[in-house]
Amino acid sequence: MTLAAAQHLQQRASDPTSSVWVSASAGSGKTTVLVSRILRLLLSGILPHRILCLTYTKAAAMEMRLRLSKELTRWATCEATALQRELEKHTGTPPTQAMMDHARSLFAIISDAPDALRIQTIHSFCQSILARFPIEADLSPGFTALDEYQAAPLLRRAMEHAWQENHSETWEKAKNWCTANYSMTQLQDLLPGLMGEWPEISAVMFEIGEADYWAQSFAALNVPENEQEIWRGQMEGAALPMAALRAWLEAKYDADLAEFLSVPDTRIPMRDDYINLFLTGDLLPRKRLLTKEIIHKIGNDYTAMLLAEQERIYALSERAKDQRLATASAAMGIVLARVSTAYQLMKEQHGALDFNDLIQKTHQLLDSRAMGEWVHYKLDGGIDHVLVDEAQDTAPLQWEVITRLVNEFFAGSGRNENTRSLFVVGDPKQSIYSFQGADARVFQHLRESYGQRAAEANASWQDVPMQHSFRTSQNLLVVVDDVFAQPDKRVALQNSDDAIAHATIHDKRMGQIKIYPPIPAPPRQTFSGMAAD
Repeated sequence: MTLAAAQHLQQRASDPTSSVWVSASAGSGKTTVLVSRILRLLLSGILPHRILCLTYTKAAAMEMRLRLSKELTRWATCEATALQRELEKHTGTPPTQAMMDHARSLFAIISDAPDALRIQTIHSFCQSILARFPIEADLSPGFTALDEYQAAPLLRRAMEHAWQENHSETWEKAKNWCTANYSMTQLQDLLPGLMGEWPEISAVMFEIGEADYWAQSFAALNVPENEQEIWRGQMEGAALPMAALRAWLEAKYDADLAEFLSVPDTRIPMRDDYINLFLTGDLLPRKRLLTKEIIHKIGNDYTAMLLAEQERIYALSERAKDQRLATASAAMGIVLARVSTAYQLMKEQHGALDFNDLIQKTHQLLDSRAMGEWVHYKLDGGIDHVLVDEAQDTAPLQWEVITRLVNEFFAGSGRNENTRSLFVVGDPKQSIYSFQGADARVFQHLRESYGQRAAEANASWQDVPMQHSFRTSQNLLVVVDDVFAQPDKRVALQNSDDAIAHATIHDKRMGQIKIYPPIPAPPRQTFSGMAAD
């Protein structure tokens, strides 16, 4: 791709008269496009306070502010010919004298009211909404917002408080499972990422109780509470005649194991060794269970018996895996509900909200029938242009908040004479925050949904794919494209069958591919107590 073609795509994406959805690969200049769009909005006469740019991190917000400041400083101080080139680079057309004069004045406008232009994280934005409407959100006007570092000590105290409780047999089962698999430190690291699930789990727990929640977790997967019940009566050799087992093992030159397993009473305590005969370390059927030489030695009848036994052991292993999953799900759900309940009480006592609360409370406020319309009415006159950065890592509930902000951009009583726009940029291939609730599939779904709504409202809409790279050489990109040309890998990466094809701006830049062997993860230790490791 030529530099001119890439710049044309950037100009399309930054067009302030249109809502735009940008799928931007790494190195394609998405931050440049975001900054350019804000500049073009300001150039077109949009007041700073009518622009809202939502970034994923505070660092990203700071970088964007610095870039804007640097560009506006250059516009205010450069010579006329240089300013003309700069503005034409952004808009694609020669600027008028009026536009150049306005461009020079923007630095002073932003400097006089630096907070008017809102470039902030979704959490910071939600905090500002709740601070503006605390009564409507059923909050204390002086609430405190906790960042993750401030919330951590409170969560530790909540866990310690919950751990000292001893109210039910079910709680003891859940606690015992956790102590067998995690240390206190590991749980403290794990639970914050699960706090977003607290409202749903606690609602179920409140309705049916811990004991039924525990029981239903196993019933849902049709497995017993005790894994031993799955294997009980299954290891005495009823499905595989001992003669077949002995012949097979002796053919594999493992006569000692054959002799040992020939006694049913010894096969039970050696269950793992027996399973290992048929399944790999990943508990998948061994592909080289029987070689041609072994089949020749033991005959077709014993071969059929051994294959049937492998299938039986695999089915039992899968059921045991389901049982372990049910146990983990039940235990972690109960622990999460107990700890979260204690955590919520502590936050209420301190008049504090954490990041999850900010999103949930804002969503409830905007979705409220009683207060939602009033809040929307007050906000509707303030925000005309919403920009969303790193959209692939925006969690579903965060999208719900954004959706309620921009619903009136495309239809309904909120539409006004001003041009209103939504700009979204992201790359599903770079989604890395699923553990915090982000779902890259939502990116594709919302792209289609908003595009359809814009068409129905006869609003200008553009889908702009930016697959070029200002950063990477072509030979590296070719390797990436070749890997993901395989349909299964492509769908796994971006949850769609759209072709992945990158192009570089630097045709002659060199690059080298090195493939290193994977580094095996160390075995995870388990702990019998809750002492920190």
